[in-house]
Amino acid sequence: MIHVFAGLRVVVTVLVLNTVIKLLKSNVRGKGVPTLILFALVLIASFFFKISSILLVVIAMVWGLFFGLRFKKEEKK
Repeated sequence: MIHVFAGLRVVVTVLVLNTVIKLLKSNVRGKGVPTLILFALVLIASFFFKISSILLVVIAMVWGLFFGLRFKKEEKK
């Protein structure tokens, strides 16, 4: 029974990785340095400091709103 859960873990990991790769190809291209900085910060925070995933999602949301609004203002000028 334990082997079933180990196999399931691999399948879920591959599905999540596949989704992340698709999102990177479609959404991150051309977004520039702020996106790469956010990625690096989240990676470091999650692996080395064990910060909650929920908190990281909220921080990423605020980051995205800030830079999204900032870039929209620059495009209008």
